[in-house]
Order: sequence, then C-alpha cells, then structure tokens
Amino acid sequence: VLRRSLVTLSTRIDRVLDVPVPILFKDKLVYPERGYDERFGTWLSPSAPEISMMSLAEALDFLLTELFAGPEDGGAWWHDEQARTHAIARFITPMCRGLMNWRRSPLFAFDGNREGSGKDTTADVTHVVYTGRSVLCAPLSKDSDDEMRKRITSALMAGCRFFHLANMKGHIRYPSLEAATDDSTVWEDRRLGASETLRLPNEMEFSFSANNATWEPDIERRCRRIRLLFRPESVNDH
Repeated sequence: VLRRSLVTLSTRIDRVLDVPVPILFKDKLVYPERGYDERFGTWLSPSAPEISMMSLAEALDFLLTELFAGPEDGGAWWHDEQARTHAIARFITPMCRGLMNWRRSPLFAFDGNREGSGKDTTADVTHVVYTGRSVLCAPLSKDSDDEMRKRITSALMAGCRFFHLANMKGHIRYPSLEAATDDSTVWEDRRLGASETLRLPNEMEFSFSANNATWEPDIERRCRRIRLLFRPESVNDH
C-alpha cells in the first residue's frame, strides 16, 4: 500500500513514522495525519496505534510500577534513581522528537555490573513499544571501526529507527559511532563496492550495552548512562 501510494506523490517525504508523535505547529500540539501529511512531509503508517489519553497518575504508575519497576516489584536492578530516570528519559525521547525539531537525541549506554543484569531487556522496552519488535544488533565480530561504519550505513539505508549494539566489550573506541552521534543529521559514506558517495539523513536513535566498559571522552560527552547493579549471587534468579 505504501509503495503504490508513494508513486502518486509529487512531494518529497522527509520521514516515515511508526507512531503519531506530537509536533508544535502554529503554537499548538498536533499529530500528523495517517498516510502523507503535507504540513510536515511525513508518512504515518496506516497501522500506527491510536493515541489514548492517560491521567498523570496513570502514566506514572505505568512507568514506575510496570515498565521501569525496581527489583522490589520484579523489575530492573537500577544502580541508583538517576539510572532509572535516564531509562525513562530514553523511553519518552522518541515521542518527543517532533518537539525537538528532529534534532539528535542522546546516545544511551546501558551499563551493567555483570552478565545477565538486564541491560538489553531494559533497552528493548523502547524498541518494542515504538516499532512492535525487538531491535538488538549482534556484537561486532572484531574491534573494527570499518565494520561499525558499514553497519551504520546499512541501517540508515534500510530506514532503521533504532540502532542498538548489544554486549560491547572492553574500551569502546569507534570514530564512526562518535561521528554518527554528533549534532549532524546527515551521514556520508561510500556505497559498498562502488565509488559513489552516499549522503543519508541520520535521525536514528543510538544505544549500546556493555558490562563494566570504558569509552572515549566524546562518547561520554554525548551519552546518558543507564547503570544496572545486579546484586544476587545467581543471575538465573533474575
């Protein structure tokens, strides 16, 4: 349906949306229309969920006792309350991108003290809610910035909304990741097997998980750290 409809459009589509996100338009909060909305240059999936209103109390209860509960309620083992605050900020950021004029969001780092602490499960909450599926990229097969660059380019060419690298190891030092998460909204790279240079819009939301990792100062400067501290002796009890 999308492909047939696009053929009839003469106006450029700037972005495809999975969910209706609010946009400030003429001093009012409005939601894009389904299909093509010429006001914003957006295409909203016809199968996008309907927005339903919740009271503030209902929203807080949903966030704090269901999605991002603490260990006492069977949830994540947060290192501290700031870690949970960053996790909630990561969750609501995709809904606020239109209010941010589609500018770069922070890089979110899910940092655990050990294996099985729930890093990727916590990260995947956002992916499933906004896209309906898990988004976990396999770890890099080697410590290669060239592989990182190719993965980012491939994800952008595929129109991915999220880019999450699971189980990063050691010291995280990838110039391509630093470049992709700076303030620029355009990514340039050479097309694989050709001399053509690609200029791709880059509005992906980046995140990664790691255990007790370290990273370069440029990563630290632009990331929000979501720390998990799993205390029981056995991770299988989680």
